Amino acid sequence: MGWVISYDKLETASVSSMGTYEQLMKMYGMTGGVIRLPDTADVDEIGEVDIANNIMEIYKLTGQIIFAMSVVCYIAIFVMVIRNRQYSTDFEVFCIITGILGSMCVLLAGVSMNYMEAWNSNTRYTYMAGAYPLLQMFNLLSIGYCHNIYMVKTRSIY
Repeated sequence: MGWVISYDKLETASVSSMGTYEQLMKMYGMTGGVIRLPDTADVDEIGEVDIANNIMEIYKLTGQIIFAMSVVCYIAIFVMVIRNRQYSTDFEVFCIITGILGSMCVLLAGVSMNYMEAWNSNTRYTYMAGAYPLLQMFNLLSIGYCHNIYMVKTRSIY
């Protein structure tokens, strides 16, 4: 799970489009030039691969810190749900966040267990594409909802 949280296995590369030359030219006409011919696959004229890799480096630097903050906020939401002891928006958000976290854990456990003994277990991270959006939703909802509660409580004091 650590390599999902820290985004360690993410990278971008430029590969050529697949198909015959006629198919590629048809796609070129339909998309306005968004294809890579086999002889130009390693050319990155506008630097989109570098831009994507720089963004992923930011994710790699901040991933674990943001996840730790999310877990703290998730625990704070859990404590608020226990203290209120009534059905409220806090409980609904807690259930949504718990469902997202549970889905991510099931995905991580299922893929890890299926590929732990497989001959290609070094590439099991390719099957984890669904874990990254779940992780980001968990982070965003946990931190965002805690921030929202904090803002509401500080406004009611003044």
